Parts: sequence; C-alpha cells; structure tokens
Amino acid sequence: MATRAVRGAPGGADAAEYDEELTYWAETIKEAERRGFKVWGRGDFVKGDFVQWRGSWYEVTRVNAKTVTVPHIHAAFDGGTVGAVGDCRVVTRAATAETRHKGSTYTLPYNEVSGRMSAEQMRAALAGEVIPADPRDITPEPAPTPGSLPPSPPA
Repeated sequence: MATRAVRGAPGGADAAEYDEELTYWAETIKEAERRGFKVWGRGDFVKGDFVQWRGSWYEVTRVNAKTVTVPHIHAAFDGGTVGAVGDCRVVTRAATAETRHKGSTYTLPYNEVSGRMSAEQMRAALAGEVIPADPRDITPEPAPTPGSLPPSPPA
C-alpha cells in the first residue's frame, strides 16, 4: 500500500503505521477465510437470495455496499413467514404484504449475516428436497501450517 499523508501527522509517519495495520488485518481476514470462516460482502448476494440473521431467513430485496435490505425483521413474528428451514423462520417480501409491516424494510450489515441461500436453494429447502449446490458456495482451503500464519499485529 502506498503511504499517504495524514493531516496533523508530521511526515506521514502515522499513515505508514495505519497502512501496516491495514495490511495486517487484511491478511488476518484472508487467513480466517482460508480456514473456513466466511466474511460476507456485497459480491456474495443478489436480489432474491436469502440471508440468515439471528434465527430467521430473510429474502434479500436489495444489495448495498455495506448492508443487505430485507423485509422488516418484525414481520418474522407477525405472520410474514412462508415456513421454516430447520428451526429458522423464512420471511419473504410477498408474505409480509399481509402484515402490518407491508412494504417496510430493514438493513442488515454484512458482519451480522450468518448464512446465505439462493432462491433455488430456499425453494428446495422449504419443499423438503435436497438443497442443490450453488456455484457461489465456497469450500474452505485446508488449514495452513503453523509457520504460514500472519505476523502479529503491529505494536
């Protein structure tokens, strides 16, 4: 990363420290993903997918830079569900049209999302069928050797 001057930082010394810290955290996140932890982002979702959040699945109505827009989260408890997958309610935009939350939406930050299913996968899950593979699903790489872990954070 190129070093940028920071207001109030003589000679940009603070900028170099920030760049070093950003590099460390970017490597740490990549390592976590290699080990199977998923860091969700805009590229993981399209309108019509479903996101899992706090025990319910919500249909994605919009994909934003830092969040996904879903039907209002209270609709899960107000008749806006079309069934359940496991113990998780499934909330769709169409089902919420009959609730007091019709048309209301909610935004969920990517760091709070705990799962994703495509519309096709959700249809199969609700029908009790085998859930088909989605090309966007990733398989974690094998855990790296201890010597390949990122360096300790800067002091």
